[in-house]
Amino acid sequence: MSVSMGFCRSAVWMVIAALVALVLPTEVAAQALRQTKGDFIDRFRQLDPEELPTPNDYRSASGAPGHRYWQQQVDYAINVALDEDRKSLTGAATITYTNNSPDTLTYLWLLLDQDNFRRDSTAELTRTIAEPNRLSFEDARRMRYMRDFNGGFSISTVATQNGTRLVYSINDTLMRVELPQPLRPGETFIFQTRWTVPFVDTSIVGARSGYECFTKSYEDGNCLFLAAQWFPRLAAYSDFEGWHNKAFLGSGEFTLEFGNYAVNITVPGDFVVSATGALQNPDEVLTAAQRSRLEQARRSFDDPVYIVTPAEAAAAERQRSR
Repeated sequence: MSVSMGFCRSAVWMVIAALVALVLPTEVAAQALRQTKGDFIDRFRQLDPEELPTPNDYRSASGAPGHRYWQQQVDYAINVALDEDRKSLTGAATITYTNNSPDTLTYLWLLLDQDNFRRDSTAELTRTIAEPNRLSFEDARRMRYMRDFNGGFSISTVATQNGTRLVYSINDTLMRVELPQPLRPGETFIFQTRWTVPFVDTSIVGARSGYECFTKSYEDGNCLFLAAQWFPRLAAYSDFEGWHNKAFLGSGEFTLEFGNYAVNITVPGDFVVSATGALQNPDEVLTAAQRSRLEQARRSFDDPVYIVTPAEAAAAERQRSR
């Protein structure tokens, strides 16, 4: 009885709505149509399920984790080295992927954000200039640089622990790795990757990752290197979207899975490395005075403490390690 009544009311409402649409002025009707198509201008509109997923066992209506909430874990063991002359990084990683989801996975998606610097990337092919009828010097300089720059990851290895090569495909800034057998809930898959990725000149190409040289540094080759998005990273997999596998277009960020990182960074002897994480070998890379300052910095909550002083950095800059 209630279903029947609901249907009748819906039918009546549809008829009334159709009649109202016929008598509304053309512009008002067009505005109403635009609202139903997604170009919303009603600031009091309720959120639809597309904006706010329906609450379930994994996520409550408040946004807090539900009693069956899960999250994948990805652990990385990485060795990476800076080639100062070629201005590139070469790395190798052992990746441990733990499937905590209730789903059986047959492939993995990895993010290759640096591939947005390839000449044929979606980011580059859709890039526009600020003023349609005017090309600035900066735009022209960037266009010339990107014509010759060979950016993006060069992937040399994707394999299992025993060296068996895995089938993979690259689509713009994403890499899909086919699993040799389905990865069931609770199971772990370990694989290896090797890659090389060049740095861009950030004075020409605006980027959060690249190298920057100052005046005399262009002559002696002493430059600063800032590495971001520098290794193939697992895309997130969630209960509400599945794989978060959207191409990177140069701005914005993507969520990543939590995990543990063990990273060995090899750089020339005159470099100082600043990175997130906990330094594991201070005795090998810092002087006694610098180690003392590091301990002082851990106890300082108000004033910044130099671990490497400007004078020490200037002295290291005067010559290059060979």
